[in-house]
Amino acid sequence: MILPEHARYCLQHSNKLINLNRLTQQIEVLREQMAEVAFEKGFTSSESIAKSQELDKLLNLYEAKRKI
Repeated sequence: MILPEHARYCLQHSNKLINLNRLTQQIEVLREQMAEVAFEKGFTSSESIAKSQELDKLLNLYEAKRKI
């Protein structure tokens, strides 16, 4: 099916917002998990660092997708 240009733009924009919302939710969950681990095991524990690195990846992905 061929969509008119405006409809295609709206669909792409809608998909982008859905993906960004989903990514934002993942970031918030991971941020909470990281804080819990940091308080329980220390900010420099290997688990805290791993969560922080995972969070960095999601934040970088969010920024990249936001700019598209």
